[in-house]
Amino acid sequence: MTTSLVKLLEQAYLLSPAWVKTYQPVIIPELPTDQMDIGYDVVGIYLYHTLEKKEYGNFPLPGKDLPTSRHLSMALTLYYQLTARHYSDVPDGSNAYDEQLLMSIAMKALHDYPFLDDSSTINSIKIFQGDLPDNQNRLKIFQQPIGSNEAVHNWTAGPAPMRWSAYYEVATVFLEPEEISSYSGRVLTYGNYVFTMGAPRITLSQNILPYYIPGDPSPREIKVQPAQAPASGALLLPESVVNFFGSGFTGDGLVLRLYHSRWTMHVIAAPTWSIGVQTDRLTMTIRETAIEEISGAVMDVLPGVYAVEVVVKRNMELPGGQVRVVSNSSNKFP
Repeated sequence: MTTSLVKLLEQAYLLSPAWVKTYQPVIIPELPTDQMDIGYDVVGIYLYHTLEKKEYGNFPLPGKDLPTSRHLSMALTLYYQLTARHYSDVPDGSNAYDEQLLMSIAMKALHDYPFLDDSSTINSIKIFQGDLPDNQNRLKIFQQPIGSNEAVHNWTAGPAPMRWSAYYEVATVFLEPEEISSYSGRVLTYGNYVFTMGAPRITLSQNILPYYIPGDPSPREIKVQPAQAPASGALLLPESVVNFFGSGFTGDGLVLRLYHSRWTMHVIAAPTWSIGVQTDRLTMTIRETAIEEISGAVMDVLPGVYAVEVVVKRNMELPGGQVRVVSNSSNKFP
């Protein structure tokens, strides 16, 4: 990064119409401000402080190598002090004027290029040097808002008088981590799916019971919820249809599981239960028998309290053309 800043300042003096001298100032990054009296015009861009940005330390680790910190990039903010020094054997006051001109040109260059990336060029010369090019780097340069009363604390010239300086921050610079020698396993594997419709859910069970009033041949109806229905054909009643309302009932297949305290295995509604499926509604006809899901044995549906669970099956195509059946279960509802 320091080499890139030196290249930026070198080209700035070559192009600046304000610099009319026949020679170019030397850009030096290695000398602090109290050691810049070296016999010619110099501009110092001195790295005086650095700070690690901890918010970049929470990135997921690429492997299982220990210690983990060795394999994460170290994010740094760099702090530079910009100072100029004009050399003259004649004490005619030109030192101050020339130093201010040197500083002005350098400050304008850093102001005109607040962001640096692979496309940043000046005088057809690429600014990025070293390993920075072609690595998708993007760096921000901005002057620190240091007040006049605080500048003295950043001056390290010892007994030498203070000089005009400007302070800049460059962010974010990443130190390359060490190469990993292992890889972690997949977090998500084939077979984990997200369903946009979500899992099926039952919010209401309901049925309609007919009844007669003595002396009135017309049947009356009453809506019951949660549903209470006899098996179809019992007591010479018409078929008992139960409605379940909810969401997510559609798919490539559907099974209704029945739960009762005396059953230890999964029992499902047989095909004779005439299950009708809509997106937000299921209908089924209560029968006197159901079947065990695994063995297919016939189970008697005796009077009592039952719960129903909707299992929606969807066919998911895997890479390679294979098809896997994925099941989503709803809540149990009486």
